[in-house]
Amino acid sequence: MTCLALGVNIVMAFTLLASRVHLHHVLGITPGGEPALRASMWVQNLSGGQSAVVAATGVLFVGWFSEVGRNAAALGTLSRWKGDKWTMGAWAVPAVNLVLPLVIALHIWVSSPFPDRARRRSRLWVVAWWSLFVAWALTDGWARNLYEQATAAEPLRAALRAGMLSDILCVPAAVAAIAFVRHLARAQGHRAPDGPSTGPARPAAPTAT
Repeated sequence: MTCLALGVNIVMAFTLLASRVHLHHVLGITPGGEPALRASMWVQNLSGGQSAVVAATGVLFVGWFSEVGRNAAALGTLSRWKGDKWTMGAWAVPAVNLVLPLVIALHIWVSSPFPDRARRRSRLWVVAWWSLFVAWALTDGWARNLYEQATAAEPLRAALRAGMLSDILCVPAAVAAIAFVRHLARAQGHRAPDGPSTGPARPAAPTAT
């Protein structure tokens, strides 16, 4: 479900990018005409839809992130970062949430039972996911701030260009997140914690008399 939601984000990013490019072009030709108004409303509606999709994806991702943290502890890896308080609360504290989720993700990654030790040592997908996610989040916030301050056609076009950059960054960020989720889920599924046998007892073989 998390990967599916991330895929929807990719589709939304491409759709919104195309709409912003169109609005940017229309504003350069007829800043105050009816085509510009229609294109602007379409971009606003898509932006609202994207915000809803991002929020839903965030809930799914944080829930999954908490689950893999519990799995890492269940698989025998002790950590001061274990537990729901850390894995979920790390995202809610301003400034701290720029670093702490990455620290926890790196620990979960290293602690997970990858069959290939080289892959466990490689933190490529974790660092790529986090770097692209932070870059997208900061760019998206910058673009939204420009939109709020834009009162004329040219400042609005500048805000659109910032939004285009945000949409472009959203795609590799989502792809890296999907790879991170899939690799970590596969690693933790490679070795599940052993539990007590629940099968029926086999009857004893008869002895020769």
